Order: sequence, then structure tokens, then C-alpha cells
Amino acid sequence: MSEEPSQADILAALSAQTFRSRAPPSTTTWSEFRGQGEGEAGPSTNVTRIYCFRETCGSLILLQNVAESTSTPSPIFPVESNSPYPPPSTPTHLWHVKGAPMAFENIGFSRNSSAGVPDDAPGGKDGRAVKWLICAECDAGPIGWSYDGGKEAWLAADRVRYGT
Repeated sequence: MSEEPSQADILAALSAQTFRSRAPPSTTTWSEFRGQGEGEAGPSTNVTRIYCFRETCGSLILLQNVAESTSTPSPIFPVESNSPYPPPSTPTHLWHVKGAPMAFENIGFSRNSSAGVPDDAPGGKDGRAVKWLICAECDAGPIGWSYDGGKEAWLAADRVRYGT
């Protein structure tokens, strides 16, 4: 008769499955990346791969040339004193991803949120609930948003990292 594994054994096995056997990719921040493009706004499409903001995570979120650059005059995300993200700037630079969620390599969606985006945010919410986007591997976020039932999403350019 075999013994069943303990809860600690199960958690150890699950942790071992998510262990990254390779180093995270070399990445850069938005402030460094946009200098490589066309003017202050940076390139018109994401010319490199987009990764999770956490350097230790390295999760690939979006392949290159999938999103188009856009901006909005007002900040989208609330200012949080303990946030790992840079303070919001205006205009807010965004990556517009069409065909979401299938355009992403690895992304997580929140449940419908009552805390929405400003009325002038791209996509015109038309009363639709907002779903916040997070890294599917480490849950960092929010890094962007989509609308419930929508086929588009927006990533904050300064809340992700760029392949070098």
C-alpha cells in the first residue's frame, strides 16, 4: 500500500514545474526603448518582443510587429506609492493589440472590474466592463486592459520591457 504525497510534496512538485531553467532574456525599459524609434513616441509598431516588467520573470507577452503605437492624453492607471512601475506620464504611450486575446503569447485577464479606465481611454468603453491585463506567469500588473467581449487590448508602454 503506497502512501499519498503530503501537501508539501505536492507544492514542491508544482514549484519544480514552474522553475525557469534558463536565464530571463536581456531587456530594456520604455524610456530606453523609445529612443531607438521614430521620435519621442518611439516606433510605430513594437519592433522587438515585449516581456513582463519584472526582470526576473522574463515571460514573453507579445511577439514583435504585433501591436501599433498609440497614446492617450490622460493617465490610465492609478498612482500607487508601492508600485514597481514608473509614475504615469502624459501623454500615456500604449500598444494597441488587435485580435486579442489570441494575439498574445502569454497574458492573463482579470475578472470584470468596476474600476474602469477614463472615458477618453482608447476603445470607447460604451458601458462595457474592463478586464485588466496581467503577466500570466507571475501575475504582475495591471499592464493594460481590454473590454469584456472585446477583440482589442491596450498595453501600457512603460509597464512592460523590450527585448534587446
